[in-house]
Formats: sequence, C-alpha cells, structure tokens
Amino acid sequence: MKTLELQFTTAGGGMVTLAVADPIMPINAASVATAMDVIISRRIFDTPTGPIVGKKGVRLVDHQVSDIALA
Repeated sequence: MKTLELQFTTAGGGMVTLAVADPIMPINAASVATAMDVIISRRIFDTPTGPIVGKKGVRLVDHQVSDIALA
C-alpha cells in the first residue's frame, strides 16, 4: 500500500505529517503543492506546536507486507 506523506512546519517550530492513503498515481507535484498551500492558508489544522505555517516536504511511502507461514 502506498501512502503520500505531506510534511509541514508549525508556528512553534515543530513538524507535522499528514498521510494520504492510496494516492492517485502518478503523483502530480504541482497539485500536491497547491493542496498544501490551501491547507496552510485556510489554517485547516492546528497542532500542539501551533498552526501549520509552511511546507517541509512530500514523500511517497510504499509499504510491502509479506506473510510468513508458521511451521
């Protein structure tokens, strides 16, 4: 399963990550940047270290799970 992680900075100097499960592929970097700008400008989320104030980064994480049969 793939997860898109949007990383933001907060007013208090912290960092917060918002995870989006099963993002639409391929990732459109311009659309992601625009969505992050909307999250920042509308102050949609508040965190223990204050409101989100900036973009830090974006990561696409791919988790692969393999079951192992027990003998």
